[in-house]
Amino acid sequence: MNVSIFGLGYVGSVIAGCLSIKNIPVIALDVDKYKISLFKKGISPVCEPGLQDYISYGVKNGLIEVIEDVGLAVLNSDISFICVGTPSASDGLVNLNAVYNVIRQIGLALRHKSDYHMVVMRSTVPPGTCQNLISMIEELSHKEAGKDFGFCMNPEFLREGAAVKDFFDPPFTIIGANFTSELNYLGSFYESLGANQIEYTNLIGAELLKYACNAFHGLKVSFANEIARICRRLNIDEFEILRLFCLDRKLNISDAYLRPGFPFGGSCLPKDIKGLSYLTKKLGINSPLLNSIIPSNDAHLDFIIDNIFSYKPSIVGILGITFKNDTDDVRESPILRIARKLLDCGIKVWLYDPIFNINSVHGSNKEYAFNVLPELPELFCDTFEDLKEYCDVLIVGNTKLGREIEDISIPIIDIQKSIQNIKS
Repeated sequence: MNVSIFGLGYVGSVIAGCLSIKNIPVIALDVDKYKISLFKKGISPVCEPGLQDYISYGVKNGLIEVIEDVGLAVLNSDISFICVGTPSASDGLVNLNAVYNVIRQIGLALRHKSDYHMVVMRSTVPPGTCQNLISMIEELSHKEAGKDFGFCMNPEFLREGAAVKDFFDPPFTIIGANFTSELNYLGSFYESLGANQIEYTNLIGAELLKYACNAFHGLKVSFANEIARICRRLNIDEFEILRLFCLDRKLNISDAYLRPGFPFGGSCLPKDIKGLSYLTKKLGINSPLLNSIIPSNDAHLDFIIDNIFSYKPSIVGILGITFKNDTDDVRESPILRIARKLLDCGIKVWLYDPIFNINSVHGSNKEYAFNVLPELPELFCDTFEDLKEYCDVLIVGNTKLGREIEDISIPIIDIQKSIQNIKS
């Protein structure tokens, strides 16, 4: 299978070199004359351990051919990887001019090709971009996506300084497309390279995932640095603290809590995050990330409330009022705050929770519940059947309790599961 690569910057150069070392023929293109001249001499235009030897091997053995004719490149390859730059302006606006230029040329070239051709976007682009690019190719080529040509979003995860290693041993290989045939086509290509964790999704999902990954990486760096600033002010070894932090593979370094749905609550997280934020202010430390956690949690609660209001309910039933499953703790429970907001807006609310016993609740748990909802005893239904009968929208605040819901004609909003209507 022959490959054409558009863009010989960091990503394109690494792909060209790594494919050639696997004896896969590569046609390399770039608008930069200097990069072209270097490639023709077998010289890598970027500094990356091991890459120079790969590119030299590819050029010397005729596996890397550098040309400037897009039409020829498309006609003589099966897959085109788009690896051009997508720089951003100071306001975050992404410049896609290079992408559009390449797509126009590929679209025109496909007019003259009868064989199936796969176009693969490796550059990072905003969600929704690829669908527009497919339409451009269809218009210019007079061909049909999924039939005459394929289009996949295949974000790269190459770290500078370890890109060659990452190419052959990536954390995963993500392929997004509109059609199963496209996913299988590119998946087979990567399987031939020895990829062992290929994940398939849709186009827009693959586009967003790249942004999500990089945002999380930046989040981790910022978090570590904010904790380090606190440590320095308290004369604590920040490296030791973060070493210990990373030993927790159950909660800290894991997929725990990375499941969207409900805002956090309970007796620990809100209290301790507020306490840490207060400490940074007392110490005179600027910690915008830590200080944004509670506002972000509140913003998510507002998002859920807006979703509930979109149903224009008059009577809302709430199944489960504790802050999470398998507990009777309602301290800082987002569900109670939702109920308070609905009541304040003139919407009738009924509650049912077989785990939370209003007659035996005590201590700070009782204090918080009655502080938020003084009318709590008046809102409780005796049975779930009563709750269903009284409301026109049902909110599931406890996923386990909601598993048995069947034959209900009213809208159901499962907050912990998906923040959206799951049955109506």
